[in-house]
Amino acid sequence: MKKHISEALIICILAIGFGLFANMVRKDSLPIFGNETPGNPINSEAAFQEIALDSAIAHFKQQSALFADARGAADFAAGHIAGAINLPPQQSDQWFEKIFTGVDPEKTVITYCSGVNCALAKQLAQILTEAGFEQVFYLVDGWG
Repeated sequence: MKKHISEALIICILAIGFGLFANMVRKDSLPIFGNETPGNPINSEAAFQEIALDSAIAHFKQQSALFADARGAADFAAGHIAGAINLPPQQSDQWFEKIFTGVDPEKTVITYCSGVNCALAKQLAQILTEAGFEQVFYLVDGWG
């Protein structure tokens, strides 16, 4: 009886090992831990990144990115980066369809808000990444 149990245990361990190896080498591997969906790391910070001010300025000068202001409408009206659009994360239900249908998901998007202590730019970057935008960055130091 002991022999049968140990053989079954060895078979189970080998099967798990082969399964993990096969998953690891797959192009579209399934996540082992966490709640990401295959091929779409929406809950990973790697899906969007911080951008340095000098890089954001270069994108602005080359007009190679869409700037998205995450602040409220009143703050946006008081001043914003020229050509930026106002996309407050807490109002995404109001602008989501408009931005999703009007902007190419491969377009570089740079989000910003008020400054170092403002988390809205990062929240907006997360929303846009989850919506399928591939090149999303957030400016940590923000407007100011």
